[in-house]
Parts: sequence; C-alpha cells; structure tokens
Amino acid sequence: MVCFGLCGSKKAPLVLSNETIAVLKQLFDKIDINHDNNITRSEALQFWGQRFAKVSADQMFGQTDEDTGGEISWEEFKKFWNAVLNAGYEESEILEEAKGILENKDSWRDWGRVSINKNQSDKS
Repeated sequence: MVCFGLCGSKKAPLVLSNETIAVLKQLFDKIDINHDNNITRSEALQFWGQRFAKVSADQMFGQTDEDTGGEISWEEFKKFWNAVLNAGYEESEILEEAKGILENKDSWRDWGRVSINKNQSDKS
C-alpha cells in the first residue's frame, strides 16, 4: 500500500469560522457582566434570570469549566465550542444556539457527551 505520508495521520481538527467566533464572543461578553474576561456562576445565574437559570448555569459550567475553578474564561469557552464542532455538530447548529441564547436567553443546550471539564471527561 502506498501512503504518500498520510497513513496513520489524524485529520486536522475543525476550527470555527470568524463569524461564529464573533457571535460567541458577543454571547460571552453579555454573560460576563463585570467584563473581567471570566464568567462566574453568579453572572450566569443573573444572565438567565428566571429562564431556567440554575439548570442552564449548571449545564454550562459542567461542560465548559475545564479546570473546575468556578469561572469560565474566554479561552475555555472557545475551546468548548470547538470541541462541539469536532464532535460532529454542524457549525450552523452552534451559531443558531449561540444566537438563541444571546438574543432570547434560551436555555443552555445539552451537547451530549461534549465536555472540556476534566471531571466530566473522566466520567465518560
């Protein structure tokens, strides 16, 4: 078999488009009420208000707080959404979800087994 340097190599990870990253940054900044580039659980609860705040905050932190430090950094947030993309979800789904949360304060969606939270990953 001839490989041409491709045998055993993994496919390069997918990367979100600039448009999607811009919408995700808008969403992050809207939840990050004090604009310190970290989202706390308190900020998430305040953002969602009466719209399933605890469920949405728990789900978001369970999937995106990589170091389980109680805050979600912009880097963790981006890393999570790239993981969603690379888990087989379409970028259009991610964009639609982000816009729904941003514009309507929709609840955080359960993205199945996608998580960058080390404690969640260990349970898989």
